[in-house]
Amino acid sequence: MSGEFDNIHQGLSQAAALTILTSRVEELDSKSDFYMAVSHLINFPNEETVDGLIGFLQVVSQEQSVVLAQRKAVEVLGRLCSKEAEQVIGRCLGSKDVYMVENAVWALGQLATQDRNMHLKMIALLSDLSQNRRVLIQTLSSLGLAEAQPEFIHLTSDDVPSVAGAAIASLAKLGLVSDEQLSKLSDHLFLPNQMDRQSAVQDIIDAQAVGLMPDVVKAPISPAFKIRALKSLLDDHFLSSHDAMPLVQKIFQDNPEETIVLHHYDCTHEPAFLVEELFCPDFSRCYLAMQQLMHCEGQLIWPVLKQAWIDRAHNDYGAHYFFMHLFRLIHSWPVESLSDIKEILLDAINDRRPQFRKSPPAALLSLAICFPHSFAQQLDSFFSGNKIPSWQKRFAYLQAIGLLQKSLWPDITQSFLEQLIDTDPEEIVRLKAQYLLQF
Repeated sequence: MSGEFDNIHQGLSQAAALTILTSRVEELDSKSDFYMAVSHLINFPNEETVDGLIGFLQVVSQEQSVVLAQRKAVEVLGRLCSKEAEQVIGRCLGSKDVYMVENAVWALGQLATQDRNMHLKMIALLSDLSQNRRVLIQTLSSLGLAEAQPEFIHLTSDDVPSVAGAAIASLAKLGLVSDEQLSKLSDHLFLPNQMDRQSAVQDIIDAQAVGLMPDVVKAPISPAFKIRALKSLLDDHFLSSHDAMPLVQKIFQDNPEETIVLHHYDCTHEPAFLVEELFCPDFSRCYLAMQQLMHCEGQLIWPVLKQAWIDRAHNDYGAHYFFMHLFRLIHSWPVESLSDIKEILLDAINDRRPQFRKSPPAALLSLAICFPHSFAQQLDSFFSGNKIPSWQKRFAYLQAIGLLQKSLWPDITQSFLEQLIDTDPEEIVRLKAQYLLQF
C-alpha cells in the first residue's frame, strides 16, 4: 500500500494536517481535506502523528468523507508500524464496512500482531464471503498461524481464483502443496480477468515458485509485474548459477509474438482500430493488437500513429510504452516520419514521470535498432559517470549496446563495462556487463 505520491501536498505542515483532523466537516474547505490530511501524515512518522490518527479513528460519523479518511488512517498507521495503534486497529475488524476490515487486516499484518483474539477473528472472517479473503489469507500466512492451515487447505479449491491462488501460495511456503496444485498458479496467469492474472504473479512470488518464471514472462500482463517477479524470485545466487539471462532479456525485449494472448481476431483490422486497442487497460488486447500492427506497412500506419501520439499517447503510460516498442518492430517507416520518431524516442529515454518508467528502457532498445548512431551518441551520458538510479534503464543501455556493431562502440566501452562489473549494485546489471565483455 505504499506509494510514490505520499508527499504531493508539500505546502501542508504536520500541524496543519493534524488541525484538519480535529475539525468538523462543515469547517473544511473541501470534503476531501480529511483524506488529504491523513494521507499526508505518512511524511511525519512521530508520536504526534500516531496520536492524531488514533484520535481521528475515535470519531463516530457516517459522513462519507470521514469514513474514507478513517480507512486511510488505518492504512497509514499500519505503514508507520505503530504498535500503539494495535488495539484501535483491532477493533476495526468488527466494522460493517468491509473496506475498513480489509485495511485493518492488512495493517495488523504490518504490525505482526501477536494478539490471539485478533488472530481468531481474522480466521473466522475467512468464512465471510463479503470480506477480502485474499488479504486475510496473505496476512494470516505472514503471521505464521498454524490454526489457519485447515482453512487454507479448504480454500485452495475456492471458486475465486485470487482466493485459491493466495491459499496455494500460503501452503507452498510451508511445503504443503503438490506440483499439480502449484501449476494452478501458472493457469491463473492466463485467466480472462486481468486482475486475476496480476494476482497470480504475486502468488507465484509468495510461493517462491521460481520454476514458473518462464510462464510469467509469457503472460499477457504489464512488464511491471514481470519485473517485480524477476526481482523477487531470481536472487543473486540463482542468477549466478543458472542461465537466467534469457528470461531477463525477454522481459525487456517484450516481443508481442512471444506473449500468449487470450483474445483473437477473426479478420485483419484497419490500423486505426489496432492503434486504439493500445489504449485498452487489458494487456491481452494490447499485445494482440501489437501482433498485427508489427506486420503493417509503416507508410500505412504512420499517419494514424502520429495523430494518436499527439492526441493521447504522449500522456497515456500504457499506450506510450507500446509505441516505444512498435517503433523498432516496424522496419518500413516513411522517410518523413524518421525525425519525429527519433525525437519521440529521445524524449522518452529521459522521461522522469513515475508512471512512465516502463518506457525509457523500451525507447533505448528502439533507438539502438532504428537510429544506432544516435544511440551511440547517447552513450556519452551513460559513460560519463552520471548515476542512473533505475537498474532497468542501466540494463536496457547494456542490452542496447549489444545490438550495436562493435565498430560503433565508443573507445571507453570495455573499461566502463569492467567498472560496472566491479561496482554496480545490481547483480543483473553486473552479469549483463560481463556477458557483453565476452560478446
